[in-house]
Amino acid sequence: KSIDKFKKSIDKFKKSIDKFKKSIDKLENTIDKFDKSIDKSGNTIDNWEMSIEKSRKSIDKTLYSIDFWSFSTDFLPFSVDFGSPAINDTYRSAVFGTKKCAPI
Repeated sequence: KSIDKFKKSIDKFKKSIDKFKKSIDKLENTIDKFDKSIDKSGNTIDNWEMSIEKSRKSIDKTLYSIDFWSFSTDFLPFSVDFGSPAINDTYRSAVFGTKKCAPI
């Protein structure tokens, strides 16, 4: 009888070890999922940072263009006669942003 009891207790112990292993497996899976979500968050943050950097570069280019055109228009006369009112208006509109001008 005592051998049977001992065998039963060993079986119970094995079952409890199996349960413990399963709980460790679940914990490992949870940790893996958490790691993956951290990686995804990191990728998302990286994407945001790249997007912000692209926006900054685009803004810098725009500001550079504005500065360039401001500088360039300082040397261009407002009243130029190309012999055509339509071309004159197009020139003023493109260079100065307006068509209004005193007649040439």
